[in-house]
Amino acid sequence: MSGRLNSGYSLVRATRLHVASCTHSPYAEVRTTLPDPSVQSTCYGLPLNSNVRLITWKCTMRITGTFKPQNFRPTTIESVANIQTGLPTGISTMEKLYFGAIEGRSATLFCSAFDPAAGKGAYCAMESFEGSLNGKRGNFNFIHSAATSGKDRTNEFFSIVQGSGTDELFGISGTGGMSIDPDGVHHIWFDVDGLK
Repeated sequence: MSGRLNSGYSLVRATRLHVASCTHSPYAEVRTTLPDPSVQSTCYGLPLNSNVRLITWKCTMRITGTFKPQNFRPTTIESVANIQTGLPTGISTMEKLYFGAIEGRSATLFCSAFDPAAGKGAYCAMESFEGSLNGKRGNFNFIHSAATSGKDRTNEFFSIVQGSGTDELFGISGTGGMSIDPDGVHHIWFDVDGLK
């Protein structure tokens, strides 16, 4: 592979480097596997050909961890209009502790329309995170939501709030997701852009 890579991530740390055609676009795809198995990155750049001498890459790094929610507290607020629907609606606060390549804590504003007896409803949450992602420290916000009809998790949305990053996480953006194991372990991952 000729040419120079100009990216925010060091590919020198990669233990394996694969180059292949990207199925989503005519761009080349470079996937790196770093020494830390919890961190992956996918980079997209210009098509590879003999005339390319400089390739600029947009890199998305996946960073994974686990978390434990605590201090869940239902909160009473006074609504501007008292509107009743078929589901109880409320807002709560909580704190989450993060472990692994995602380390720190977050303050959560949690809004839901949910029937505990039927296990049906939906939620949306705004998180204010402080800590580190893959060793880079700072604060940022992320938002997520999902629905359930009992035991499933559907209509998921997850986004890092662009412009909210501070310190070494300044400029962070991207998406992510959450899952819960049958034994109750909570997993989280960030697909991060904008880190240097």
